[in-house]
Amino acid sequence: MTVDPSPPNTALQASQLCQQCGMCCDGTLFNMVGLKTGETSRVPAAKLPLKRDEKDKEFFNQPCLAFKDGCCSVYHDRPRACRSYHCILHRQVLNGSTDFDAAAHLVQQTRAEARWLRDHRSKEAATLPAPKKKLVPHELLTAWLKTDLPPTDAPEKSLSQSLSQHLLQSRLKLEKGVLEDSDIPYILRAFEHLKAIDRFFERARLLNGYAALVQQLHAQNRLSNPQA
Repeated sequence: MTVDPSPPNTALQASQLCQQCGMCCDGTLFNMVGLKTGETSRVPAAKLPLKRDEKDKEFFNQPCLAFKDGCCSVYHDRPRACRSYHCILHRQVLNGSTDFDAAAHLVQQTRAEARWLRDHRSKEAATLPAPKKKLVPHELLTAWLKTDLPPTDAPEKSLSQSLSQHLLQSRLKLEKGVLEDSDIPYILRAFEHLKAIDRFFERARLLNGYAALVQQLHAQNRLSNPQA
């Protein structure tokens, strides 16, 4: 076996890839980050506004307010979840199974697609707040279709959360027969984006939901490409 006398420094390359990416911080992969017991005292609350869930566990929403200009502004005090997280592509670069240049190009492509989805997401899915009481699907659709949009300065949601709302809204519209043909291109691009996320970065929890939606559109002959 011949050993490369000067193998690439994959540890450095993996670190550089993280700095070029940031999708685990900007809401592309996750909509929130949970804190471990005892972490609160050292997490800078001014930069990471903390909330509590129904189990009284603390978390902060994404996009992370401490993520500025592609860097973590609380890097040395970042939560344990942030310190320990490594995406699929990071591990592949680290273990040498994926070339750094190919990985960096993939990051650029995925970030660009996430940016397109953010810029073109429907106003209903991006800005409508969660209902104050739990509604069954048909009531939720009716509320979405009848409620006026809130102010445009509503807090930004993560792309992950926005796609979750968009998926539910699209499924309900399809069920009611009010899904427009103009809605379909966004659905297909979201599906392709989630496939890439699931393959190279992190398990995409919405992938199966969008797959089922695409299958329904195919069954109704709503797709121009029969192989889509």
